Amino acid sequence: MKKLSTLLFLFTGCFLLQSSVKRAYSSQPPQGYSGAEGSTCVDCHSSNSLNAGGGGVAVIGLPTSDYVPGKKYDFSLTITHGETNRRRWGFTIKAVNGSGASVGSFTSTNDNAKQNGDELSHSDAVLTSPANSYTYENLAWTAPQTAGQPINFFIIGNAADNLGGNSGDYIYSNVLNVALPLSLKDFGATAINDAVKLNWHTAQEVNGSYFTVQKSVDGQRFFDITNVSIVGKAANAQYSYTDANPSYYGRSIFYRLKIVDKDGKFAYSAVTSIILKAKGIQISGVYPNSVAAGSMVTAKIVSDKDELLRILLIDESGRVIQTTSHSISSGNSSVRFAVNTNCKGIVYARFVTTTLTQTVPLFLK
Repeated sequence: MKKLSTLLFLFTGCFLLQSSVKRAYSSQPPQGYSGAEGSTCVDCHSSNSLNAGGGGVAVIGLPTSDYVPGKKYDFSLTITHGETNRRRWGFTIKAVNGSGASVGSFTSTNDNAKQNGDELSHSDAVLTSPANSYTYENLAWTAPQTAGQPINFFIIGNAADNLGGNSGDYIYSNVLNVALPLSLKDFGATAINDAVKLNWHTAQEVNGSYFTVQKSVDGQRFFDITNVSIVGKAANAQYSYTDANPSYYGRSIFYRLKIVDKDGKFAYSAVTSIILKAKGIQISGVYPNSVAAGSMVTAKIVSDKDELLRILLIDESGRVIQTTSHSISSGNSSVRFAVNTNCKGIVYARFVTTTLTQTVPLFLK
């Protein structure tokens, strides 16, 4: 009886602690999870992967191409979800320059939003009847007095179920990029067989040096895949690059350009995304994709036949540092493999069968 009472006491204590943490975060989230430093709210609300659930987060009213120094920009922030079953809505937003330092200042006349250090976040996250979207109005950002800085707004939205825990919530992320060092007319992606062709045009190229083409599998963490030199035309220069190493089929792959000036200043283009047609065999998910050396990683596989799968770990120089082989069966399956390397940063898991070559980044701690 004493043992049962002790267990009941521990269970009640854990439940109350979880509930108190949930209430605290509903009041205002902790700082540092906007994505600007690499972490997002999915680190705690981890039951669903980032940007799952058919929704998103977006802002209207913030500058998109350049800003007026000292100007106050009134904006709204909308969180959406794929189903009409969300009841609590939270957010955070942060503005940083090309060096990662906070820029400008946020204010709000919305009772459910307030400054949170150098971020703007929900304050007593709004509770609604079941819905598939909610918009926070009466938010504002005042631009810095210094002109011409590249600025990135990192935005997080939480479409929560209000059931008193972190499970069941959906976290959405977005990045709004401002102040390009040259005039970019467009940037888009098209599918060519199993490859992605990126095309972009510039209106003018004053002081431009090169583009770095960057890629992401979650729309949040980008990595470099190639550099393209800027030709220096006065107007209407055309560029393209073909990415022959798809990361996923049947789900979004994200791309952006890092645009670097001759003086070293840089900014980012808008993000473009594309979904390649699903194949007879594909890697549908890899998790976790942020791991420590020696950790186990799981790959989910959809296949139309029995196959032998090879998994190659490749470092940023292109060197193969690990190879494993696995037998997979027709249908849905999964394989687990260890990341046995002391590398830091990014390594690439390349999945190879007789008909598949698919490359997914892993971020090593």
